Amino acid sequence: MYKQLFVFGSRLLGLNHVWQLSGQAFWEELAEKPAIAAEPSAKMRRDFAIHHHDYLDIMAPRRCDIKTTTDIGLYLHGGGFIEPITAYHWHFISDIVMNTSMPVAVLDYPLVPNANLDDIYERMQDAIWELHHDFPEANISLIGDSSGAQLALGYTQLIEALPIKKIVAISPMVDMTLSNPDIKTIAKRDPVLSLPAMPDVIKVISEHHSLQDAVVSPLYGNFDNQHILLISGTRDLTNPDNRLFATKFAANVTYIEGEGLPHAYPIWPLTRNTSVKRDIYDFLMGHTDEI
Repeated sequence: MYKQLFVFGSRLLGLNHVWQLSGQAFWEELAEKPAIAAEPSAKMRRDFAIHHHDYLDIMAPRRCDIKTTTDIGLYLHGGGFIEPITAYHWHFISDIVMNTSMPVAVLDYPLVPNANLDDIYERMQDAIWELHHDFPEANISLIGDSSGAQLALGYTQLIEALPIKKIVAISPMVDMTLSNPDIKTIAKRDPVLSLPAMPDVIKVISEHHSLQDAVVSPLYGNFDNQHILLISGTRDLTNPDNRLFATKFAANVTYIEGEGLPHAYPIWPLTRNTSVKRDIYDFLMGHTDEI
């Protein structure tokens, strides 16, 4: 029932309206839509310690000695490279911190049309270097949904990338060529994303790169040094390529597929599947035998 309610509600609210536009209409809509980033709620500020570092906010348990932590997450929010972080993301992040006792840093990164992948990766590199410097004993895990998951995977393909062992990737677009014929079929059933706007965003975000460059399309990369938890719903237009990614990198990927569930389904209130969230917590805590 929750799945049907989500699909109905998202269509009623026009959740994917902007993605149904293209060309000038898309850019005009984007210019008129204020990109205001959500902040942690008052309750979160009471329940957790939140440390602000330039373009990073680090959420940690109140009783955590953050300087001696051995694990820290870097969260990369989704939004198709055009939307800032939402309240839904903050709730998801706070659940991770509460259930793993692991501090999570949240990156504020620049968005389209004012940035491309090179700009975003530069911000990521600075953030990860800062985390390594401030928490030298900590292992850094990347956690991302949608475009944030693509960034998490793509970052590791940079020559200058700092070591990353664990990645939680929720509904990443792993091949920006959009050449998989199954995408058009699934797109008709996707209540969150639509195809018309994607070429416009991809053209800007991939500036200076081939679409088959692994930093743009991680499907063409190498993940021998990472362990990846990949999560995808079957009503998600990124699902066909997520399946290909899971098969290609099977030795390094734990794949979870939500039947009938939409893009980035662990984030949304009506589809926050508790079992998959427990899998995320177990993965981050190293309890991989329980997934």
